[in-house]
Amino acid sequence: MSWLSGGIGGALGGALGGGLLGGGLGAQVGGMLGLGGGGISNPFASPGTPPSPDYMQAAQAQGLANQQSALYTGQISNPNIQGILGGQNVTWQGNIPTVSQTLSPQQQALYNQQVGTQQQIGQNLQGALPQFQQAMQAPLGQDAGGYQQQATNAIMSRMQPQLQWQKEALDTQLANQGIAPGTEAWNRAEQQNAWQANDATQQAVLAGYGLGQQQLQSNIGLGQYAGQQMGNLLGQSAATIPQFQGFQGAQAQAAPIAQAAAQQGQYMGDVYNQQMAARNANVGGILGLGGALGMGALMSDIRSKENIVYLGKKDGYNVYEFEYKPEFRNRWGHGKHVGVIAQEVEQIKPDAVTEIDGYKAVDYGRL
Repeated sequence: MSWLSGGIGGALGGALGGGLLGGGLGAQVGGMLGLGGGGISNPFASPGTPPSPDYMQAAQAQGLANQQSALYTGQISNPNIQGILGGQNVTWQGNIPTVSQTLSPQQQALYNQQVGTQQQIGQNLQGALPQFQQAMQAPLGQDAGGYQQQATNAIMSRMQPQLQWQKEALDTQLANQGIAPGTEAWNRAEQQNAWQANDATQQAVLAGYGLGQQQLQSNIGLGQYAGQQMGNLLGQSAATIPQFQGFQGAQAQAAPIAQAAAQQGQYMGDVYNQQMAARNANVGGILGLGGALGMGALMSDIRSKENIVYLGKKDGYNVYEFEYKPEFRNRWGHGKHVGVIAQEVEQIKPDAVTEIDGYKAVDYGRL
């Protein structure tokens, strides 16, 4: 609807030109104000409230996008590889990848040869394993205590005759000195000799313990060495396989759907606010237009109008879209108009209402 062309502007033209100008002057005024044909169909109606974004749905869409992005990343990050050593193919069944590797004929033959060699060495070692185990267990058949006792016995077997000789020499010496057995001097000398013999025995035990530990560690070292040698034989014969690129993924940023939803909501709110501001300005403009043009009162009696549609409220006044009844159109304009109803304005601002030919009119300059 052009709000001045054929509308209030038509009424303006009719009021200023006694009906001779009709809607023409109104169309000119509307054109000068940028409100001519092709304008807003209802510039005074309240715009509908935009729906709020569905953040839950947006978050679910974000999760689905992340999954799809991860799948796409896995696909582009793991290409099929073909080279002189062989190849690697990655196939997908839904979201599950399968990696298959194949060797070139030359590499396959080399691998088979290495496997055969390893099997032969393994069979040879398996046959010799009982002898190896026997050789390993022989020196490890006893613990450290056994080796200690052996070392102690060896030392004592050499020390016992010497201790016996010392005791006999002491007895002879005491007899030559006239010291009889059982006397205090005899007993003191024999006790001191016994202490010395006991100290020598303790030293032999300690020495035997140290030698036993040394022997045990030596035997363990020999066993470990033998095991390492066997492992080296197995390791040296192990078959080697060419290394292809392992399955990997790369970080891919998914579309920020949730953020876009929030931005869309903000945008819709901004548009709504702009529409409301424009609507309020339009309503205010139509109410103040009469006074700005100095055109006087306009026919606003509800008895002169038909097809009345409520558009909104401005400064406490209801604003309507309407048409004049046929008997009023030649003077006050044809087509759709926008304005107030005199009977309602009279209840709020009586001094803005007057009469024309027995019908109520409104001086818009007083609103």
